Amino acid sequence: MQHLLWFVVAICYYSHLEYCVHRYPMHHRIRWLHQAFERHTLHHHVERSWKTFWVPAGQKVLTDGSFMPKIYLMHAPMFLLIGWRCGWINVVVFMLTALLCLVAYEVFHEVQHTTPPEQPLGTWQHTVVWLKRQRFFQFLERHHYIHHKQQWSNYNVVLPLCDLLYGTLNLKNRQRVTPQWRHVINYYRGQ
Repeated sequence: MQHLLWFVVAICYYSHLEYCVHRYPMHHRIRWLHQAFERHTLHHHVERSWKTFWVPAGQKVLTDGSFMPKIYLMHAPMFLLIGWRCGWINVVVFMLTALLCLVAYEVFHEVQHTTPPEQPLGTWQHTVVWLKRQRFFQFLERHHYIHHKQQWSNYNVVLPLCDLLYGTLNLKNRQRVTPQWRHVINYYRGQ
């Protein structure tokens, strides 16, 4: 039961971390974090504005690598403190859950901006097609698309928990945003 508690704590912590990093350094110029702001502004206004939200399959969404793994590694002292005070099994549960959320962030964000291929070739393209067919992912993709249209809302990518808690959840623009990908469904049906 204690491990389940640490799993839930890690998910809540990650949701807050993702929200705070996205809302503040990425959307507000902070002197010592200016690179995050500049890179994210480039992502919003040049590479992936709401008009050019999707990229063809196989093309990278971001020109630079993600800095989320660096943020994860910066938490090493906190992980050690949790292990020392609360037990090493608990810190392993916390770390693995946070790592799972981080991987989900990277994959979900990439797929949210990817147009499904007409005929999927390879594991990644099949992953894109599979995720885009899932209802939960369609919700998250709409959620992120609305963020690109209205940048003061929908900061979470993986789990919009903090958007709900802090009043930045915007569901009003619930229009279907997925590009034409009927050809993908037809491909799986063999048509």
